[in-house]
Amino acid sequence: MSASRLNLLEMRMRALETEIEQLKQQSGVAEESREKPRKDWVNLIYGAFADYPDYDKVVALGRKYRESLRPKAARKKARKKPARKRTIR
Repeated sequence: MSASRLNLLEMRMRALETEIEQLKQQSGVAEESREKPRKDWVNLIYGAFADYPDYDKVVALGRKYRESLRPKAARKKARKKPARKRTIR
């Protein structure tokens, strides 16, 4: 690549970076808030219903509902045992 093309690319790149920074400032996104780690939501709600009196009933109803959504297994037809041949003694 020629030197003039590289200079042109560098100028365009600087202009884009400047414009991106301006857009970030306009949108109100601060540098610190962009990379804030998320908390693990499961650990936040774990045990929240420990003292709830109907918790076991809710769990049982939820399990029953989920099982009702599963496809039913086809029943196997009972195989007839082949007739035993009688032997005359």
